[in-house]
Amino acid sequence: MIGLVIATHGELSNGLMDAVGVIMGSSEAVSTVSLKNEIGIEVFKADLEKAVEKVGSKDGVLILTDLQGGTPYNSSIFISNSEIFNFNIKVVSGVNLPMLLETLALRENCNLQELASISMESGIKGINIAVVSNDYDEDDDL
Repeated sequence: MIGLVIATHGELSNGLMDAVGVIMGSSEAVSTVSLKNEIGIEVFKADLEKAVEKVGSKDGVLILTDLQGGTPYNSSIFISNSEIFNFNIKVVSGVNLPMLLETLALRENCNLQELASISMESGIKGINIAVVSNDYDEDDDL
């Protein structure tokens, strides 16, 4: 199984996993890492390495980050390009709940590159502008 790490600013990673728990139940081989002002970048990098090691697998690890160019993303790219681990690591930015749900649902059925592509596509597809009809009646079921 492909390991999954969610690395974000603040508690976003934990909030996303809390929402996943409500929808899908618990998930194995998933770690979260939160960058907070009080811990600093070096501690965050060490925590990220520990999280990757914890979920590491011969199938690889996918790291989902919140913001391209931010510290969680840059640290993840550094780790993925290093030779610290003996498995492949891919990084996808822009994590959102649709991306995370699809990634968790499909990570046992594809390889790491396919999963990274699926993650990105599902994240994009999960964003839209709602079309509101004027025919809405307050008594209609939601």
